[in-house]
Amino acid sequence: MNNFNMVKKPRGLGGVIAVFIVIGIIGVFVEAKANNPSTQKTIDNIALLQAGNSYAVEDGKFIIKYGKGKSLGVVPLDPGASDPTSFFTDKAVYISDEVTTVAYGGIDAENAVKVLTSGDKGKTWNSSWVADAGTDHAETKFIGFTSKNDGWLVTLSDVASGHQKNRIFQTSDGGNTWSEVGNTNEIYAHVVTGAGFADQNIGFLSFRYDSDTNPVVYRTQDKGKTWVKCSVELPEKLKTSAAYPTAMSPVFNGANGILPVTLTNNNTGIDTQIQYATADYGKSWMYDNQ
Repeated sequence: MNNFNMVKKPRGLGGVIAVFIVIGIIGVFVEAKANNPSTQKTIDNIALLQAGNSYAVEDGKFIIKYGKGKSLGVVPLDPGASDPTSFFTDKAVYISDEVTTVAYGGIDAENAVKVLTSGDKGKTWNSSWVADAGTDHAETKFIGFTSKNDGWLVTLSDVASGHQKNRIFQTSDGGNTWSEVGNTNEIYAHVVTGAGFADQNIGFLSFRYDSDTNPVVYRTQDKGKTWVKCSVELPEKLKTSAAYPTAMSPVFNGANGILPVTLTNNNTGIDTQIQYATADYGKSWMYDNQ
């Protein structure tokens, strides 16, 4: 007897059915693994800063330009006769080779926030409904993706007395469905100047200068349920009574991230762009003097 041949070979129809059942189970496992956000390839959003992607209204069409115009996509939204400035007022646009998305709407209480998403550089588009704007409205937005499936959206209310409410939504199926996950309204409800996520759990909101002499950035590591203020220090040589910093949208490639900050001089009105870097998902930020 061969002690290493302990499994009987399937015979007849029953054996064939058993084989198909095993194959089916393996197929389900492979599909589930492919759709698992943790297995999705991370989008290098830092590299997108130099990719040359852009958007505009040309010849009465909303155009997406990939790689400095080498490839074009047309967004199925009609600009009509409006000028580009007013047309883009309610829109947030994210462009990458993996996924392109446009969030729009929410200008008034009866106007829902919607998202158009393309996974083939603007050849075809999927439309999804995110949420009713409600009385807070949602004219201003930030949107982005960390993988082809995993995306985030931040909608902002109107500004009142230096305060502004925010709502954060996420998708894990490429923009087909969106779920509201959190906000900073009970912690820091000031004017948002930037937003970004490193992955589905770790995200950031940046805020306009209020009274803090350093850039104001809050970090979540549980999808927006709780928030902690980041330690982002201005170098002593940049600290003056006439200058104030405004943190913008951080971008990530895995654990590595870049945080742009605009330093405005009240006396001259001149803006200076500086940046900070992280290698630990934004737990710590270091001023980049280069």
